[in-house]
Amino acid sequence: MANLEQLAEALIGGAARPIWKCRVCRSVKIEFRAWVEANTGEIASYDDDPTYYCPDCDETHKRPCQVDSEGDCVMDERPEAKCIEEAKSDAD
Repeated sequence: MANLEQLAEALIGGAARPIWKCRVCRSVKIEFRAWVEANTGEIASYDDDPTYYCPDCDETHKRPCQVDSEGDCVMDERPEAKCIEEAKSDAD
């Protein structure tokens, strides 16, 4: 079964993957913290903290939005517009 999943991933080429966005400014240039292998520079694992940094906002925020090709927030299972409204009300 793993081989079938690997083949599907290779054929899709990541095109169907959701995109991570900043909940505040909608930028796709967001950064997560990760543990990096000191001698190889390879990412060993990611930090479990959902806080991310947005260079466009120049701030850290909690929980990014993950949007699919139809514009729905994958994490909250609702339209992206609802996430935008919530982020704006949280910022006020």
